[in-house]
Amino acid sequence: MIGEDLPVFTDPDPGMIDLPKERSDPGIAARVHRAKGKARLISAMKQEAAREILPALPEPGYHYHIVSNGKSDFWTWIPVIAGYMGTVEEFYASTWSLNRANTTELLDLIDRGRIRKATVLTGLYFKRRETAVYATLVEGLLRRGQRYRALPIHAKISLLGNEEHHIVVEGSANWTHNPQIEQYVITDDPEIYAFHRAWMEEVCRRKERTRR
Repeated sequence: MIGEDLPVFTDPDPGMIDLPKERSDPGIAARVHRAKGKARLISAMKQEAAREILPALPEPGYHYHIVSNGKSDFWTWIPVIAGYMGTVEEFYASTWSLNRANTTELLDLIDRGRIRKATVLTGLYFKRRETAVYATLVEGLLRRGQRYRALPIHAKISLLGNEEHHIVVEGSANWTHNPQIEQYVITDDPEIYAFHRAWMEEVCRRKERTRR
């Protein structure tokens, strides 16, 4: 399963918008810089807390059932687990929506070679309502030879696989800050991994067929 060649879709969705152009005003640039720095700090603190809860990858067949206090989101687990794995050969993810900070961190993991192949599915709400973040995600993934699909979906599942591990993360949260109680299940199980990978692949192939 791991290492199979995934088709690369280089044709952007017709609904994709252009990225907002950079502003030259130094005051605006400074505020943006400070905001990014704060986002990185918050992300690091969330990941530190996540490592305390999940100090290592689960043993095969064991399941971590976690209830959060709303101070983190689904994405928090991804860089932590990727760090334990070393290299994620393939990454599949579905979420209803996500924010810019998590989008940037996903693209950074790809750029640093921590994630080799990525397939991301999001809900249509994200495409229609978060147009600037949507453009950043789609353009960023396609430029890196990765896959993206927008469709009617509300499932929140991530798969991180390599030759040794088949990590499945299931939960109620999106990839956005949401101060509510959320739940997650984290396991290393090739059968569960294959089950979710199969339907995500089918969604992608069905979408590809409709374009021909």
